[in-house]
Amino acid sequence: MKSLTKKTLTLSANSSWYLYNFRYSTIKEALSRGFEVICISPNDGYHSKLQDLGCGYHELNFNSKSTNPALDLFLLYKFYKIYKNIRPNVAFHFTVKNNIYGTLASKILGIPSVNNISGLGTAFLSASLSSFIVKFLYKISQPFAHKVFCQNIEDYNFLSEQKLVHKESLDLL
Repeated sequence: MKSLTKKTLTLSANSSWYLYNFRYSTIKEALSRGFEVICISPNDGYHSKLQDLGCGYHELNFNSKSTNPALDLFLLYKFYKIYKNIRPNVAFHFTVKNNIYGTLASKILGIPSVNNISGLGTAFLSASLSSFIVKFLYKISQPFAHKVFCQNIEDYNFLSEQKLVHKESLDLL
């Protein structure tokens, strides 16, 4: 449950390992500035390391490689339940499914979301049905993100040219 005195932010990704190894400095900085930080990810053994940093942790198990629409709809519901309970001031999402379903759940609850794209990979670059579906889901979810950060110019240009993210909310880190 959210503290009444601290601003709360969530960080979600497809693994606790990712959050610990790639968002360590972000977490430490947010904590040092007085934010309550809650990490949301599958329990892969790194959740205790996140808690040792001073974070709250909320387990969110899902298969990041699954293409089952029923499981993805259930993931949206799980995000909704978690965010309804936590009520963060802002939700940060990393990795594809978190960017999509976390953003949609945030929108439903009126929570600003910030997404980070570190690399689009084969899900976007191939001509498969999966690629088409991922692009479509980005096109319907990312306009609801307050901000979408790209970590390389190729992803920035691709998202802009494909009109998957509104140019006003797209930034390059």
